[in-house]
Amino acid sequence: MSKNYQKLWKDQIRGLARKNMARRSLAREINRDDPGSAFDLVVTLIEDGDEDDQVLLRTFRDAKLNVNDPFHWWQLLHDLIMIHTDRPVGASRIWTPEKIKKLERDSVTVGRHHPPTISIAEVCKRLKSELRYEQTPQNLQFIISRLGLTDRIKEKIRHRK
Repeated sequence: MSKNYQKLWKDQIRGLARKNMARRSLAREINRDDPGSAFDLVVTLIEDGDEDDQVLLRTFRDAKLNVNDPFHWWQLLHDLIMIHTDRPVGASRIWTPEKIKKLERDSVTVGRHHPPTISIAEVCKRLKSELRYEQTPQNLQFIISRLGLTDRIKEKIRHRK
């Protein structure tokens, strides 16, 4: 990225902050108990949007991402931020075999804490609160699922290996 591009990006972020869009957000009018409704609204607005929105949709298609999947939005947004801050894309999220084994061990450990649980959602909450993992419990649950660890973690918790 050129330095001029970095400046444009920072100017755009400052411009959004000056507009204080959070106070006028349509999402405020949506049921706060259902965060999915805000996501559905955004997807609908983009799918029915103008030429700029079509560029965004093409970006999703080119990257082989699904515009209806919130995790794909997270992936694209994260990668864009990495690019715009001159950090290597994906470098902070690489799951080495050692990190995967540690995640599995830690998950089994907190799953065995009193009261024991095989609920991956509860295990992820405990990873966040007890072991201070940086990711959100929802993101940890997604990672465990994506890495195919769910059944192994549950089995190890059940059998206390």
